[in-house]
Amino acid sequence: MGKVKLKKGFELPPNIQEFCDRVNNTPLNSPSFGQVLSEFRWEYDKGDFYHWVPLFNRFEDFFTEQIKPRQDLQLKDAAQFTADPPFPVENCLQVLRVTSILLENCSNKHVYASYEHLGSLLAAPHAEVVAAALQSLLSFLKKTHHAHIRWHGYKDLNTRLNVLAQGWGGKEEGLDLLSCVSEDQRTIQQNLAKATTLKFDFFQEFSSAAQQPAGVAGASGKVSIVVRGVDKLPQSDHGLLAELVQRYQVDEQHRFSLLCKIRQARSFATLESRRLLVFTRLISFVVFAQSSPSPEAMSGLYAAEPEMILELVALVQTEAPGLEWLRALAVRALGVQVQDRARYTAVIAGISGGAGQGSGLLSVLLHKAVAAFIACGTQPPPSPSPRIAAPSPLTSPPASASTAAAGAAAAAAPTESATPSQAAAGPGLAQAQQREQRTAHVADFLDAMLTLVSTLVQSTAGCQVLTDAGVLQALLPLLQDKSPEHLGVVATTVKVMELYMDFSQSASTIFRDLNGLQEMIKRLAYEVGLEGTKAASAPSQAPSTPPTSLFDADIAPSPSPPPSGPPHSAPTAAVAQAAAAGAEGAKASKPPPLAYSRKVLIKFLLRAVAISSYAPTSGVASRPQDADATLLYRCLRAMFEQAERFGGSLFALAAGVVTDLLHHEPLSYRALEAEGLPAAFIVAIKVGVLPFGEALISIPNTIVALCLNTHGLELVRTSRVMDCLVPIFTQKQYLKALGGETPAALGAGIEELFRFTPALRPEGMDAVVNVFRALCIIGGDVEEVQKAEAAMASWKQLQERLEQDKAAAAARAAEAA
Repeated sequence: MGKVKLKKGFELPPNIQEFCDRVNNTPLNSPSFGQVLSEFRWEYDKGDFYHWVPLFNRFEDFFTEQIKPRQDLQLKDAAQFTADPPFPVENCLQVLRVTSILLENCSNKHVYASYEHLGSLLAAPHAEVVAAALQSLLSFLKKTHHAHIRWHGYKDLNTRLNVLAQGWGGKEEGLDLLSCVSEDQRTIQQNLAKATTLKFDFFQEFSSAAQQPAGVAGASGKVSIVVRGVDKLPQSDHGLLAELVQRYQVDEQHRFSLLCKIRQARSFATLESRRLLVFTRLISFVVFAQSSPSPEAMSGLYAAEPEMILELVALVQTEAPGLEWLRALAVRALGVQVQDRARYTAVIAGISGGAGQGSGLLSVLLHKAVAAFIACGTQPPPSPSPRIAAPSPLTSPPASASTAAAGAAAAAAPTESATPSQAAAGPGLAQAQQREQRTAHVADFLDAMLTLVSTLVQSTAGCQVLTDAGVLQALLPLLQDKSPEHLGVVATTVKVMELYMDFSQSASTIFRDLNGLQEMIKRLAYEVGLEGTKAASAPSQAPSTPPTSLFDADIAPSPSPPPSGPPHSAPTAAVAQAAAAGAEGAKASKPPPLAYSRKVLIKFLLRAVAISSYAPTSGVASRPQDADATLLYRCLRAMFEQAERFGGSLFALAAGVVTDLLHHEPLSYRALEAEGLPAAFIVAIKVGVLPFGEALISIPNTIVALCLNTHGLELVRTSRVMDCLVPIFTQKQYLKALGGETPAALGAGIEELFRFTPALRPEGMDAVVNVFRALCIIGGDVEEVQKAEAAMASWKQLQERLEQDKAAAAARAAEAA
């Protein structure tokens, strides 16, 4: 696998560089290495994997030095299984915890290349380390708003995941998932002797009968290993494995399977270890199903567990306290099976029937999940407490790591135990941490439910199930949850609604009947900064003249080239200076940029409003009411007026909503004009187009829509908005934005603009000519430079006359007073 190379010229943010330096300067085998990592909390905005390359490379050094040489992970030499030095539990847990957090919050995580080491850790002698490694793999494969990957898997890792995902007996044997995690242990106690008995069969090829070990049962080459009361044996898991390997000559390919059987038999002794065992199986299945497994492996896994779906549904339905983290994994296990055509019908039947709950099972689960999540956001915090960054209790270090059993107990019952440091800090800190862990579990369960719903909306049968379950009614209350910590979940909810309405036309009708469009517009107004229905009605104070600066800051100041066409078509240097002055004023008073999570929410809100209101498939009856439409227009105007704050992606989406509206209802231009929306868009372009490809592509399309109305066409012509093309094609800041397919899309949009709006052809051609003139000046053409200098001198003279006229007018006013 190896380390990741940092991009050339890529600079790390100072706060990230400081933390990476602290970790890199700490010895890998020192306890302080884990202590430094334990201080890590996610307190950043949008994450990028390349920002953390030095840290991940340090982790690679840790794995190479501390993990890779260990024989108890490779399982090759049985005599050396117990000869390794003590396992670095605390340091390893902290490395995996930080890895999971970073993979959860960073884009470009496809670059991550240490999953080979994570596969080795699945044979670790400590159960909490195995759980943390699986949690890191789940974070790596989890789809987020900023990272979607399709992993092709790793052969050795997939083999181990397949073994971990296998079951140990069904309901008939009293060993189903719900019985294993339930507080009522009567069923388990009745079958405890059978559950703690190790039974392992494998086939071994022997070159002679003398090599066949004693105790072989059955046909030649088949070896049966039976060990009773594994939970009472004094040997460790790896110690027992070493004895059995040497006694029965177990070959290397079967050793990990035998190790997992030993773990299973030992784990049935206590409730905490059984819950951790269920966690390991479920998360292994979820990861394995998303690692491009072979069809034969999946079919074999399903054939061995015919009642798996029913067991998962039963686990999801349980309302026992403290099991949200296991219920969330059960929901994810159902979700990955929905993507399998062979299992699709069975999963739909399972979540629709739900073991006696009727067709309302999905509805009940969603309503309860949403209510619990909102309640967590409305509860007042008991006392100041440190942030719990890990979404799962198994990614944090256990209370005691001296033995595997203690680690398993701390991982499986995170809300019922506290570390000595927590006890010393008093009950307030422990309660705060338990509350945050409870909130993390509730949020994880709701996220799993939303993932399942987003998978169901991709098919007709799934949409019917969602309609019967009343998914929109269940999700709408989340639009009113304005807790800053819940922005990510609310954004996912809006995204699910958007997908649902995009796939099912009837969903838009239901959404409107539930006043969902009104609630969504109100939430958009809140996120934009209009505070509900209180929107500013004052027009923008930005300059009203278009920018036509043709040069970069690197080039010596030179005026724009003189006009060659009619007088009204010539951009002047005065316009450039006015625009520059306006840009300086805006820069001095601009508000701080929006957080990335808020931008994501606004993006999904805009897309959902557009789909439910102005999509081609939506009818006239789905248009917003006048009051809601007015509030929406004010939101869009605010986004145009503060384009730099909202960013190029949101600017393009807002322009797209305006375009869709005008194309579907050209007569609505009067309402838009009354709210100052067209003027705000023109001013935003004239002040300076944001250097984003999406923003550039949206300009000609929106101009076409504005020109459908006579007043809009007049506004476009008088504002000289076409001159914005000059800096786009001549300034360095737009070089990156014009990469890829952006020039072709922008050119096609300009061509369509000239074709459908002939009145703009003179202004457009003047802008094109000025682009070439600016390029000539940049290239040092003497004639064009002289023309530009002459134009600048003329502008300075005009500016002086204007100042004199202004001073004379002020003097006359003073005399009159």
